[in-house]
Amino acid sequence: MAVADVNGDELEDVFIGGAAGQAGTLKIQQNDGTFKEIPLQDELYEDMGALFLDADSDGDQDLYIVSGGSSHETGDTLYQDRFYKNDGSGSFTKTNALPELNISGATVNAADYDKDGDLDLFIGGRIRPWEYPMAPESVLLKNESTPSNIKFEKDNQPISKTFSNLGMVTASLWTDFNNDSWLDLIVVGEFMAIRFFQNDLGKLKEVTSETGLKNTHGWWNSINAGDFDNDGDTDYILGNLGLNSRYKANAKEPLCIYASDYDKNGRIDPVMCYYNNGKNYVAHSRSDLIDQINAMRGRFRTFEDYSKATFEESFTKEEIKNAYVVKSETFANAYLENTGGGKFKISDLPRTSQIAPIYSTTISDFNDDGNLDVLAIGNFYSGETFAGRYDASIGTLLEGNGTGHFNSVNVDKSGFFVQADAKGQVKLFTTNDELIISSVNDGNLKVHKKLSRAQKVYSPKNKDAYALIEYENGKKQKIEFYYGTGYLSQGSRKLVIPQNAVSVRILDFEGNATEILTVQ
Repeated sequence: MAVADVNGDELEDVFIGGAAGQAGTLKIQQNDGTFKEIPLQDELYEDMGALFLDADSDGDQDLYIVSGGSSHETGDTLYQDRFYKNDGSGSFTKTNALPELNISGATVNAADYDKDGDLDLFIGGRIRPWEYPMAPESVLLKNESTPSNIKFEKDNQPISKTFSNLGMVTASLWTDFNNDSWLDLIVVGEFMAIRFFQNDLGKLKEVTSETGLKNTHGWWNSINAGDFDNDGDTDYILGNLGLNSRYKANAKEPLCIYASDYDKNGRIDPVMCYYNNGKNYVAHSRSDLIDQINAMRGRFRTFEDYSKATFEESFTKEEIKNAYVVKSETFANAYLENTGGGKFKISDLPRTSQIAPIYSTTISDFNDDGNLDVLAIGNFYSGETFAGRYDASIGTLLEGNGTGHFNSVNVDKSGFFVQADAKGQVKLFTTNDELIISSVNDGNLKVHKKLSRAQKVYSPKNKDAYALIEYENGKKQKIEFYYGTGYLSQGSRKLVIPQNAVSVRILDFEGNATEILTVQ
């Protein structure tokens, strides 16, 4: 989902992507708070991440949609991303603004990373269809648009070599994590470490090894951000598989996939293995493994033989040596504290938020105490049969206490309930209400309204900006405005002005105050 005012009536609208065979739809907000539905009429593609941005600086919001899925072989034209130009009234026309990108992708995020006045893009590749878990290409797209022609080109700076084999990306975020006024990039994904790319005058360089973090490979689904400890820099919330799983993983005993064409039939065979009582075993049943690699029938003539064999005994040394290996060292949904100077500390979120995967999150001050909270949704109903589905979450509200710690709020108090295969989540404002919209795979939207709401809401005028909020007790809170957060989502970029703030300044990424807001 993606939120923006697409027709200039100062009411926020929302785009909701569709699966292949189902057109994505625009829901246009009316003056009475209802929404009029307009199909996008492009149902051949599998919609993944979506993003509104003013690509040509003409004052309206254009639309980028990532194409994904795994129904077609790698390189199929139905994996080409799409760009739709807005005529200013909310009518969209597909254009040839993009280079060839026949990549099964996931996420799109925008930032003016080179500070030339327009929004550029990072596109995260999700999978190589029929070749799991091989890494697809991810790309930087530099905005070369003119007022009469929208055009993006691949930015082939040196980091592009790293992006060409980055991993199975699920989410990314442009954020100034070192407070040097240049927007950096954080990328997460399935069987990926948390990857950090520092912006050096418009050129990205990887600094993951310099962050102080180790052993962060996980089944990451999402990333979102906020200044949770009120120290003037940005911290992060990361959605993972959760700890309510038959599989456990750590640095010494990771869960791995060894992928190779074991039976020489031209197809990649991914074999997952995990530790049990200190020994590494194949995760699949004998029947499933034989269905995938028929030669295994001769190696394990009985179920008893198979049950006793470790992973190392199941494959030859040569097969293990030649395999492409990915791993996960942690499954915990996590809080990433920014300790300054490009350093970070990672910790688990409360146990109540570990009962299922976390996909999308919304960061806001939901209880109006001046501290940022986390609203999270999750579950995963499409897992393999032998693993079962992950369905324990009913939605989670984590109240922040202003020091980087969180308390889980029971549903009878929070009123937030999403018991479903929940994926995307966005905040959207109507004339009178602040809404949280959660999307459900193969289901209906879930909409919640915040009962209490601050008097004033601010819309940033700059394409890239952040707010610095000061409170009576002297604490300072930094709020960045993002183009894309969470899981395949873009929520409202509006700022609710805290009632207990004493000053709110809007700054550009040169540190210049572009506006000082009246609090009272």
